[in-house]
Amino acid sequence: MNRYLLPCSCGRKIPIEVGQAGQTARCECGAPLKVPTMLEMAALEKLDSESPPVKSTAWGIRQGLALLGIVMVLASLVLAVIAYRSRPGTPSAELIRERCQEFSPVESLRYWHELRDDGPDPFSRREKEQHADVGRRFHLWVTVTLVVAAGGIVLVASALFGGKVYRGKKGGLPPRSGD
Repeated sequence: MNRYLLPCSCGRKIPIEVGQAGQTARCECGAPLKVPTMLEMAALEKLDSESPPVKSTAWGIRQGLALLGIVMVLASLVLAVIAYRSRPGTPSAELIRERCQEFSPVESLRYWHELRDDGPDPFSRREKEQHADVGRRFHLWVTVTLVVAAGGIVLVASALFGGKVYRGKKGGLPPRSGD
């Protein structure tokens, strides 16, 4: 059976058969192409039956979105490691004991009064502010990580599942309502 190459505006050439004359074919880029009549097909480039079909290696928008999504998911893994390493630690009882050992007698009395009034806290205001800054940075890294990961997942999902075209039996399009 004679096969011809129908050019698309994207530069690809779609193989068509004589039996498809007058129908609509769809290019890999998604553009619908009107297949010419049998007489008009003679003017098209003929596809050799021995040569393999022409395959385009150009990337489309879907492949680009998938790649961007994968890069974003991988970047979120790096951000997760950074967030994990910047998480704030809690002071251990041993650290508190060490601090208390360094107190002078006056500082010990002051600390004993604070303990009686507010509970144990051998850390200075500056150390508390530093700890709060570390906590804020940790929450910022976690938020950025989650946003980047979610964006990457959405891009990959849209590239994989978006724009599916119904091909029906034997790769053809469904019949038009007027057929």
